[in-house]
Amino acid sequence: MVKKPNTLKKAAREKEAEKAEKEAPAAAAEDGEASQQKKKRKAIPAKLRRDSKKKRKVEKKEQKTKEWDENNAAEDAEHLDRRVVVANLPTSATRQELRELFERCGTVHSARLFVNAKGVFRGVGFVTFESDAEFQEALKVNGTEFKKQTLRVEKADPPPKKAETSVFVGGLPFTAEEAKIRRHFKSCGDIKDVRMQEDRVRKKFNGVAFIQFKTEVAAQAALKLDRSAFGGRSLLVKMANPKKKPLPKQDKAEDKKKEGQTAQEKTTAGGEKRKALAEDGTATPKAAAVAEEAPAKKKTKKAADVAEDALEKKKTKKQKVADA
Repeated sequence: MVKKPNTLKKAAREKEAEKAEKEAPAAAAEDGEASQQKKKRKAIPAKLRRDSKKKRKVEKKEQKTKEWDENNAAEDAEHLDRRVVVANLPTSATRQELRELFERCGTVHSARLFVNAKGVFRGVGFVTFESDAEFQEALKVNGTEFKKQTLRVEKADPPPKKAETSVFVGGLPFTAEEAKIRRHFKSCGDIKDVRMQEDRVRKKFNGVAFIQFKTEVAAQAALKLDRSAFGGRSLLVKMANPKKKPLPKQDKAEDKKKEGQTAQEKTTAGGEKRKALAEDGTATPKAAAVAEEAPAKKKTKKAADVAEDALEKKKTKKQKVADA
């Protein structure tokens, strides 16, 4: 093996040193950028990160609720005969994909995915068309493949009408008992449940009850007992209204801010009103005293200042006379 001369070794070492010197600023710049990025990430306050995470969570929940409402919205009665049910859809399918799949058959009035109460899609969708010809064309999609799954397409049955079996009963005596209420409405039909409402403060019956019958016919028969006598009082009987969906809660901070503003406005308005009444002479003695309280304090303060000024003037006059 031939050994390299010392001069060649020295030249190689010098080249490596020059190369290292050239690469050093670039490496330092990269390290500096990386450290700056880390600092930027660390600069975000923990509260801001928590707030943004909470905001994303709320937006996701709202989107999920909107999706649920749109998928389970009531269909127009005039389009129920032109609706197909699509089964064996992939669980990854979206409403937009379902719409695009059937748009080749004609104008799609609506496309919905059936999602249960827990928000889980079970591979079933409903598509409604504008005309009968388009509906018949959509039935031909039955047996075709979509995302490696064979679709089953057929005419959808109209949604079952929810039976209204509950009635509202008002004007009941506060001493009424459930057994007597059941006896009064027994002739209408079989009663499933009686719910007697209580006053939240007194924790006692407030004269309102909801009666649920087993059939809709029995509930309709109960309406005939409207204005009937019960315990010396006239009853109010009507169909119970379905429960309304609660409105979304506003931010607590905004609510507190609004409450503070309204309270301040009321206080200001009340003070101005009392003052105006006191000036007109139409206010009660108590209200007039309250209205005059603030200005009276100012007047007394001014009078004291005037008295002090007068005493100082007298002192200066006496001093001048004594000096003379």
